[in-house]
Order: sequence, then C-alpha cells, then structure tokens
Amino acid sequence: FGHVDTAMANLFPLLLSLLVVPARLEYVIEPTVEEEFTLWKSDGDGYVDYYRIPIVTPAPDGSLVALSEGRKFSQADEGDKVLSVRRSVDGGKTWHPTEFRVDDDIFRKGLALGVVLTDKDAKTVMVIY
Repeated sequence: FGHVDTAMANLFPLLLSLLVVPARLEYVIEPTVEEEFTLWKSDGDGYVDYYRIPIVTPAPDGSLVALSEGRKFSQADEGDKVLSVRRSVDGGKTWHPTEFRVDDDIFRKGLALGVVLTDKDAKTVMVIY
C-alpha cells in the first residue's frame, strides 16, 4: 500500500489548489451622480429639527415617493416623531413640498419608519411603521 500513500500525498496538494478560493474578492462600483437634490435639511428649522432614515421608492404611477422620520426635537431614536413624505412626478428633478402624514403625538416614542412596499396591482404604496 506504500505506492497508494505516495500517490495520495502527491494528489492532495493538487486537490487543495483546486479548492482554494481567493481570500478577498473586490468589486468596485462607481455610480454616476448626474444631479443632486436635498430633500430634507436637518437644521432645526421649525416643526422638525432632524430627518433620519430616508427611503425613496417608485410608485405604481411612475412617480417617486420619498419618506423620512422627522424627529421633532432631537436626533435620538427615542422622542417625538412624524412621518415626512415628498413626491416627485418628473423623475426626481423637482419635489413637492414636505407633507407630514403621521404624527406620534398620541403614542409618544411610537413611530419608527420600517418598510415601504409597492403594490403595482392595487396601485398603492404601503408604509409599515
């Protein structure tokens, strides 16, 4: 059986070299920014002091809907919040003014922007918060 052990010993490094996967694969993604638009500005300008967790999704009618947590008094996760919504009908070139759709005044510290779903059949954008 000595010749079998020698053959396996010679074959083992070859098998290992076939199984070894490079330790690091790198992909470089360089997106092109054609135009930039600030949807919300966190500067303590009044009703909402900070905007966090922005989400932009296409609506079934082809418009874009942007949502964000409007944090009224601080950047902290806990605190009074409102669901802020903006809409663009021209692919994001211009945006309608911010609408405040849901306010957690009754349920303090209760609003947290979670998931946005688009139902093309029902032609609806649903927000789970």
